[in-house]
Amino acid sequence: MKIFTLRYLLVFTVSIAVLYGCKNDNPKPAAPLPVRDIDGNTYKTVTIGNNTWLAENLKVTHYRNGDAILASSTNLDTGAYCNYNNDPAIGDIYGRLYNNAVIHDSRNVCPAGWHLPTDVEWHDLAAALGGDNAAGGPLKEAGNAHWLGSNVGATDSSGFNGLPAGNDGSGTFVDIGRATYFWSNPGEPYTRALDTNNAELLGTSNTYHNQFLSIRCVKDK
Repeated sequence: MKIFTLRYLLVFTVSIAVLYGCKNDNPKPAAPLPVRDIDGNTYKTVTIGNNTWLAENLKVTHYRNGDAILASSTNLDTGAYCNYNNDPAIGDIYGRLYNNAVIHDSRNVCPAGWHLPTDVEWHDLAAALGGDNAAGGPLKEAGNAHWLGSNVGATDSSGFNGLPAGNDGSGTFVDIGRATYFWSNPGEPYTRALDTNNAELLGTSNTYHNQFLSIRCVKDK
């Protein structure tokens, strides 16, 4: 009887060890950690394809070294940011809008260890979601809590959580609820946009250099 009991316990112990070992051979990948900017704002992050992105629009009001960014919706010569309609409550939801001088400033607007996306990184993002013609839907927040109109194809299946932050053309605010526009790295030929009327990740020629747009940062490798 004792021999049988010992054998049973040994088999049971080995079985549990094997099962535990198998479960840990293929652990689930850890979720990306939140990121904190120089102001103390924290951002969710998401890995899509080969890169990790902020899952929220940038809100920071200081460069990485702590220097303040000018608060202005009309100054195009000096790095500046604004809130849509100059309303901080809107900025808290949709992120802030930044002019072209900000992205060219060597003091860097993205958190340490992060940068503005290159054209290649935008292409990689789209490729991971079915290409430019299909990527807009998985990148947009689903429903009409923030998006107006049809919000074509929106599923946010990627976790990017694209919100329609609109833009500012030197004090003229347009398109909130309908579109959002993202800066690329300085010198890149295109900005990127999401629109309520289609499911594309749009590539727009860089004619927005006189506008204030949103920023999504990408993690350094």
